[in-house]
Amino acid sequence: MKKEGCLFLPVFFVGVFLANLLKYKAGDLCRILNIWILEQFAYSSISPERLFWLLFWKRGKFAFFFFLFGEGCGYAVASTVWLCLLTGTFGFFLAMAIADLGIRGVAVAFVGLLPQAFFYVAAVLWCRFCGKNSRQYRPPVCNPKIRIKQAVESVVFYGVAVILVIGGVFAEAYINIPLLKMIVKNF
Repeated sequence: MKKEGCLFLPVFFVGVFLANLLKYKAGDLCRILNIWILEQFAYSSISPERLFWLLFWKRGKFAFFFFLFGEGCGYAVASTVWLCLLTGTFGFFLAMAIADLGIRGVAVAFVGLLPQAFFYVAAVLWCRFCGKNSRQYRPPVCNPKIRIKQAVESVVFYGVAVILVIGGVFAEAYINIPLLKMIVKNF
């Protein structure tokens, strides 16, 4: 993880650079966090149940492709790619928030991550450290005890990962929205 840690900071700055490039090319046309949009968000009524199922569908697709990618090339590679994606996206979002809102954008960007980011990053790290990191050929096992043990290990591995993703979706739908509204209303 130390080697990959050196990758996250440049990826973060790539996200910041892309946001600044977009701002430079498009100017005021790409204001994604202007005050008018934030006021509309702060005083809107959002159904947490509908948002939960929408986010469950969207994050579920990402989790499914992450599991496929992890099974195909190992969870060490998959987790590094996914954490780089999250880091670059955060760099982009933070730069856009600062460009549109000034220093208040830092608060909006960080509160926009809380608390669901803890769950999503925990799910990725769980897969990284507990998942298979190399594809080894294993001949089929005929011993029922060993097969049951392997099945239980798989169920526990995927169960914990799915529970963490669902926890992140729940936190994003039911906890994050009131926090963001509170921050935006108090600007």
